[in-house]
Amino acid sequence: MESPGNGLDRFYIMLAIRKMCSVHPPLPMPTVGEVSLELLQSAPPTSTTSTMFGTLLIFALTAWLSRCISPTRLTAVLLAVLHETEEAHFTALEGGVLSGSDPYTKKLLNLQMKVSITREASLLNSLSTYQFFLALLKGRSLILLQCIREVQGLKTEIEILKEKHLQNLGARGAGISTRTMAIRRRHSTTFNRGRSI
Repeated sequence: MESPGNGLDRFYIMLAIRKMCSVHPPLPMPTVGEVSLELLQSAPPTSTTSTMFGTLLIFALTAWLSRCISPTRLTAVLLAVLHETEEAHFTALEGGVLSGSDPYTKKLLNLQMKVSITREASLLNSLSTYQFFLALLKGRSLILLQCIREVQGLKTEIEILKEKHLQNLGARGAGISTRTMAIRRRHSTTFNRGRSI
């Protein structure tokens, strides 16, 4: 059995617990804005070294990107690709793969005219810094990239025709050995490898 004092003690203990809970109410939950503000206030200040490094990195990336899409540089790439395409066309003409009146010759002549017009516009734009940046904003680089792709596409078509012609000659046994085919292929790949753009 319980003594009457034990029940009274239990009552006083419960009363003391309730009193403590009412004296210290639960803390309110912070809102998102308060938490982020506290994090910002507790963040260490950035050093001038990291700020300078970030600025230099952004400047270097901007300079690299502007060089990559520069119309002057892309014009030089376009001329190199056109020269390679003309050489491939000339060797195809010499090898009897193409004739002077086929559609590939006409397409090459049209591309040469387009490259000439594009190069002239790029050279005119390179005379003035204002015109240079205006050409960048107008998308001159995209026009040059599209022209480069067209010229490379024609070169690829001519190379495919040359390979088909070699295969047909080998299949017919027209006096061309597999050793000659391998030498021609090896010569064309080493020539193109030496002219990387």
